[in-house]
Amino acid sequence: MLLWALLARAGPQRTGAQIKRGITKGGGGSSTGLPSLSSSPATAALPEFPRRTAFSNTAARNSSTSSSTSTAANQNTPSYSYVIVGAGSAGCVLANRLSEDAHESVLLLEAGPKDMLLGSVRLSWKIHMPAALTYNLSDDKYNWYYHTLPQAHMDDRVMYWPRGRVWGGSSSLNAMVYIRGHAEDYNRWQTEGAQGWDYQHCLPYFRKAQCHELGEDRYRGGDGPLHPALSRPNLKAEVRCLTTRVLFEGNRAIGVEYTQNGQKKKVFADKEVILSGGAINSPQLLMLSGVGNADDLKPLGIPVVQHLPGYGATAHLESGGFIRSRPGVTHPDIQFHFLPSQVIDHGRVASKIEAYQ
Repeated sequence: MLLWALLARAGPQRTGAQIKRGITKGGGGSSTGLPSLSSSPATAALPEFPRRTAFSNTAARNSSTSSSTSTAANQNTPSYSYVIVGAGSAGCVLANRLSEDAHESVLLLEAGPKDMLLGSVRLSWKIHMPAALTYNLSDDKYNWYYHTLPQAHMDDRVMYWPRGRVWGGSSSLNAMVYIRGHAEDYNRWQTEGAQGWDYQHCLPYFRKAQCHELGEDRYRGGDGPLHPALSRPNLKAEVRCLTTRVLFEGNRAIGVEYTQNGQKKKVFADKEVILSGGAINSPQLLMLSGVGNADDLKPLGIPVVQHLPGYGATAHLESGGFIRSRPGVTHPDIQFHFLPSQVIDHGRVASKIEAYQ
């Protein structure tokens, strides 16, 4: 599973329109044929698990154990063992896990700000208080504030699609809701061929990622990744970094280019570039970098690194309780989500009464 990256509003506006058109088409983008994929390292404390993959450049560079100067391209360009684009849920977990090894250096790039009050170590109440959900959905302070093109099957309506642009990503915009899939869904994946994805194999990872206020038990975790990981000297987290493209040598990813404070910067990865930004922004970043349908990229003047027909055309929307859809279904296959308040148009329209929906 490739961890895609968070990027938006990068490059000329026509590129954004092109990507926007792609995500509203429907259809299935495939990871088959992606250039030079390899696996992220496992952690010895956990059982063997299907590993996430990322663009690798191990053949292009020697491994590095600290932030150093790249000798393969430019003596003045910094280099890290791993460069992670996007400090959402996946990016933060990976930054925490990878920096557990003191011999590896990790750079985490986020396009948005920290989840703290400006100039303070205090957490922002608009992010960390669940009832403040609508504050972050009604403007673009922490939100990419996406809108689709008119949808033919929805009476040509333009759909609002909020996405997080802050530490924590879209999880910081949501109301702290975390619901795992039904155990039998994971077991079904195993029986259908996804070895190692059954529920008992996934459960240690669910627990490791969780810091539950009631402490740990058989199903919950009590010491998941939190802000203290930032104190590690081998982890550097940068904010307000808009990643504009992945850098390639041939078809191997070797780093990224990004802008910060109006300056264009580059950074190299001695081991892997990991893209972990979400269903919209990661495909956009790869397409801006030349990975996608050549027929879409060439008219925009984007050099093609890897032709992937259909890539960028997949959209994913989500729906909490589980019920069975019909008699005979072996386990619940429908999930409902409830909210003890009235939220109209993602909070952009003020509610006038108390409600439960």
